[in-house]
Amino acid sequence: HLPANEITVWISQTSIISTSLFCLKFKNFFIDEFQDTSQMQWRDLKPLLENNALSDDGQVTLFGDVKQAIYRFRNGDVNLFYNLIDYERMRLNGATHLPALSSDTYENIHLQSNYRSSQSVVKFNNAFFRYYSDKLNLSDFYEDVEQEVRSGDEGLVQIYFKSVSSDKKLKRDFPNKSDDIEAFIDDTESISVEDAEVLRAVVDAQGRGYAQGDIAILFSGNDKVRNTANLLMSRGYDVITEQSLSLDASPNVNLILSTMRYLLYPMDMVAQASVLFYLSINKEEQKDDFQTMLLTLRRNNDFLEKIAALNEGKTIPVEQWLTQPLYVLLTHIIDFYALDKTDDPFVVDFNNLILKYLQSHNGELSEFLNWWNLQRENNNVDSLTLPSGVDAITISTIHKSKGLEYPVVILPTSKASHKLSPVWSKTAEGSVVYLNLSKKSCMGSSYEDLLNEEETNKAIDRINLLYVAHTRAKDILYVIANG
Repeated sequence: HLPANEITVWISQTSIISTSLFCLKFKNFFIDEFQDTSQMQWRDLKPLLENNALSDDGQVTLFGDVKQAIYRFRNGDVNLFYNLIDYERMRLNGATHLPALSSDTYENIHLQSNYRSSQSVVKFNNAFFRYYSDKLNLSDFYEDVEQEVRSGDEGLVQIYFKSVSSDKKLKRDFPNKSDDIEAFIDDTESISVEDAEVLRAVVDAQGRGYAQGDIAILFSGNDKVRNTANLLMSRGYDVITEQSLSLDASPNVNLILSTMRYLLYPMDMVAQASVLFYLSINKEEQKDDFQTMLLTLRRNNDFLEKIAALNEGKTIPVEQWLTQPLYVLLTHIIDFYALDKTDDPFVVDFNNLILKYLQSHNGELSEFLNWWNLQRENNNVDSLTLPSGVDAITISTIHKSKGLEYPVVILPTSKASHKLSPVWSKTAEGSVVYLNLSKKSCMGSSYEDLLNEEETNKAIDRINLLYVAHTRAKDILYVIANG
């Protein structure tokens, strides 16, 4: 317990440390998710900790788990935390050494109890990651992997095996398919073995009484998220993906944006076709795809007539709207298309986004559209925040699931890639080179140690990603593994 006159500062590992912090005096620090801290962040943090807390009877708490370090691609360095969780390693390592910290004031607290997962999930993870870490020569990193069960629920772990070769092609007849999945796989339909196993797991979970909203399907990357979402939706399931919740996935938001673009470029037929396309979706009168609409406009040039036909005889007052500030323009467009009567949460969030945007930008329409395009190019468009209780299957990447939990987790695993990413390295002469690491080019050379280090880091990435996925499950874990 901290005295009332002391302040605890909570600093997210993803935040940029403001220079104003160095002007203040804090005695106590709690830093969460420390395993994903980068060397640059540590260089900023270290003087804060040494000169404020450790030199003035304060307290520093670093909270994290080396087994959940999965952000090396963002420069997270798990070795920082690995060295800090052992006093002797910390003392002997120059980067992590904190001279003000003595063995008497150092304490490593290992939280062994698992209050999230069922007995079967915890016991399976204990055994699996003990075995896998030994196989990868990472037993030091996973020395505290075994957890104590605190849940009274028995739970379940099921493993489905698929052959590596069969995953490369589509199967018409899924081997050993059971009666409960027969209705989902037509004998005339082509479906991959992995997709069939995903369906089998979903059906099995529902047969055990779990709702769609209890189920999460986790992938190591984005490449299979959309295909799996389409597979499930084609069979009547409701799904949630990050892409489906993005504001730019909403037809009504795209109708607003297309209208804004049309105001700036009224002779642009692509902008015209976009307005018609999304308006026809809004009015549930979509008969043509976008390309057909564009070709029709080029032939007939009847944009305003089509708008009036779809929108109760109203046409867009271009000159009037162009004089309006951005937020007033937004309200006019929403009213023009009667979007305020739809209770569309995407429109509500888009309204809030523009209000937030105007706090730090001017109201120029062209600048806003340029800003929006930049957000899209950088995959940084805001996503809808759904209320709890929405009954839909979550399909996500493992990275996005970190910190979350689901009653049922389905994990289709893929064959691990052993290809190493290129790295920057400094030569003995002081120049910097960009290296494609391989055993053939590095063994026996001055880069052999760098190769071994990168291979170890790659193995840590692989096992940690699996660990994060396995530990999202509360009750049931389905693993679809390569045979």
